[in-house]
Amino acid sequence: MKNLIITAFLLVSTYLSAATCTVCTAGGNYSVTTTWTGSVVPTSADAVVFTAGSGQLTVASACACASIDFTNYTGTWTLNNTLSVSGNITLVAAMTITTSSGTPILSVNATATLTSNTKAFPYTLDLRGTSQTYTFADAWTVNYLDLSNRGGTITLNGSNISTQTTLNTGVTLAS
Repeated sequence: MKNLIITAFLLVSTYLSAATCTVCTAGGNYSVTTTWTGSVVPTSADAVVFTAGSGQLTVASACACASIDFTNYTGTWTLNNTLSVSGNITLVAAMTITTSSGTPILSVNATATLTSNTKAFPYTLDLRGTSQTYTFADAWTVNYLDLSNRGGTITLNGSNISTQTTLNTGVTLAS
C-alpha cells in the first residue's frame, strides 16, 4: 500500500510539473531562464511554443522537450546541438533554421506527428526508438534522415520525404 501511494504521488507530481514554455520576445539561449516567459527552462516533460512575437532561440547544448510548435513564428531558430523531442513537431515556412557551429540534430524519440508546413529542415532528423509510430502530416525535406536506431512504423500519409542521405534499418513505411 505504501508503495502504491508513493507511486501515485510521483505520477501526479510528474503530471503537474509539465508545462508549456513560451520563448519570450527577447529570445536567447535555450538553457537560460531569461529566454522563457515565466523564467523556467523547459524540461523533457514540457511543451515548447513559439509565437509571432518570440525572439531568436539558440540551442547551444543538448536539450529536450515534450513537443515543439513554431506556429506563427517568423524568427530564427539556431540549432548548434541536439534537441530531443518526445512528441509532436510543427515547423512553419516563414521561420529560418540555421546553425553557427556544432552538430545540429533534431531527434524524435517517441510516437509523434511531424508537420513541416513546407519548411525544409537543413540538418539531421533522427527518428529513434524501437516501437514508436511517426506520422508525417505533410512532405518533408531534410538534409539527413537517420533511421538507424529504430524499428516501428513511419506513416507517410501520401507525403514524400526528400533527403540527401538516409540510413534505413528495421523500418516499416506505410502510406
